[in-house]
Amino acid sequence: MSKIDKQIESGEYFIREHERKLNKKRAKLEASAVKTVEKQKQKLKVYQAKEEAPREKQTKKRANDAPVDLEKLKKKAKLIKSSSK
Repeated sequence: MSKIDKQIESGEYFIREHERKLNKKRAKLEASAVKTVEKQKQKLKVYQAKEEAPREKQTKKRANDAPVDLEKLKKKAKLIKSSSK
C-alpha cells in the first residue's frame, strides 16, 4: 500500500492541508507534553528524601545493679559541710 492509499483509507486524504498540519501539530504537542511531565517526575525523584527507619530514643540508663552505700554518702555529706564552714 502506498502512502496515498493509506490516507484515502483513513480519510486523511480528503481533509484540507491546513487541517492536516493542525492535526500533526496537536499530536506533536501532546507527545512533548507527556515527555516533559515524565522528565519532571524523574527530576523530583532525585530530590525526594528516602524513607528512614524511626530512631530509637538514646537515653542513658542508670545501672541499678550497683547497691548504694548510705553510710559512705552520709560521711561525704558531713565532710563537705564541715569543710565549707
